[in-house]
Amino acid sequence: MSNVYSPPTAASRRKALVLGLLGVAVLLAVEATLLRSYTRVDTRPPSWDQAIHMEIALDYRQALQAGRPSDAWYLAPKPGMPPFPPLYHLLLTRAYDAADPAHAALWANWLYLALLAFSVFGLAWYFRPDESALAATVLVVAAPGIQDLFTTQLIDLPLVALAAAAYWALVASDGFQR
Repeated sequence: MSNVYSPPTAASRRKALVLGLLGVAVLLAVEATLLRSYTRVDTRPPSWDQAIHMEIALDYRQALQAGRPSDAWYLAPKPGMPPFPPLYHLLLTRAYDAADPAHAALWANWLYLALLAFSVFGLAWYFRPDESALAATVLVVAAPGIQDLFTTQLIDLPLVALAAAAYWALVASDGFQR
């Protein structure tokens, strides 16, 4: 009886990949359920920083609806705030179609949380293609800092998600060779 390591077979690797992706999907379903519960019980208005981001999204929406794309392109920064890249705020403009834009904006964060989860899973799978990729994803997504960002209308979670996706793309390209 020897304790010899045998590398995983292609079939066991495929099984781990499918189960890992299913695990990420279940994790995201749980997060969606928790977000739904949070938006039902949270009655506070957005605080100052979050309200500024919502106002920037409203400025984009009003400029684009009025047919003034140049105003959206050269949007003046808010007092005390730096200019922000427009991607997050342009996505937030869709929140104003809902009855409660502040809570609808949190669903945009769910999309970024999904991007973060799949990016972390992809990174972890690249370095260690086994069950630990799902464990890494759960640890990152369930981290208190990420969960706090998930329930605020700030640009931080999208930034983290896009950075993780960029690192995954870089690693998967083998240093831009593929």
